[in-house]
Amino acid sequence: MSENSLIERQKRVLEVFSYFVKFCDKHSIKYYCYAGTALGAVRHKGFIPWDDDVDVAMFRSEYEKFVKLFSEEHSSDYEVQELHADNCYYLPFAKLCDRHSTILEKPFYRCALGAYIDIFVLDNCTEDKEIFFKDFAEAEKLRWQLEISSEYRPLCFVLKQLFKGHARYFMYYLPNLLNRSGYRSRMLKEYNKLCLKYINDDTKQCTSWSDLEIQYDKEWFGDGKKCMFEDLEVIVPCDYDGYLKSTYGDYMSLPPIEQRVTNHDVYYENYNARIDIKDILAKNSN
Repeated sequence: MSENSLIERQKRVLEVFSYFVKFCDKHSIKYYCYAGTALGAVRHKGFIPWDDDVDVAMFRSEYEKFVKLFSEEHSSDYEVQELHADNCYYLPFAKLCDRHSTILEKPFYRCALGAYIDIFVLDNCTEDKEIFFKDFAEAEKLRWQLEISSEYRPLCFVLKQLFKGHARYFMYYLPNLLNRSGYRSRMLKEYNKLCLKYINDDTKQCTSWSDLEIQYDKEWFGDGKKCMFEDLEVIVPCDYDGYLKSTYGDYMSLPPIEQRVTNHDVYYENYNARIDIKDILAKNSN
């Protein structure tokens, strides 16, 4: 990604983040800057210079409140993309997207996005590390099954990749993939069941089943703490030091220069309009 492209993307993502922050403030919805965005807010007071997205996290009850109220808003400028809403959507976390821009990360994806922020859900988890790792391994398996059953890639491509990398499971998955919609629906129910496994337990720890294999202390998040992110006043975990150390270790030290790169592929981007994916592929094939 060129420097100009990165700057333009950061600008549009910041606009989406600004809308999100105002929406949450308006409806008293609790969120936290998460992952690289929490690190950016604390260490850089904004974007990590080479980062191109924004990550936020919410406890499940707050996330469900957000989705419900957002759906009632009928926004013409923004949309929430998540597994329940779109059979072509392939990620286990949600995105709040700008409706007036286009990002296609890979040419074989059938899901074009607008400039976006990522929204991760925090759920209760067991405090027993051995059980937690087993739960997380199951979550990773279900996430993979959701990915291959989503319609964001052509079936022939999925079968080819499956045979190439998981030949011994090919005949097991083949009947399921011939009915991708039904298979996806079953996997989504199983994934939701796992995410809610400890919902009624009074646990001291939480995790995002769609992210890193880390148990977080709930007290790290609490009521949150105000912090600046570029020109926005945002919320970071109240004990951001404990949270960031659990994820990054010595988080105030910059990584080596060769690691200061963006992590997202970009096949096509247009920050002025939402372009149909068929038109993108047709144009780029010429």
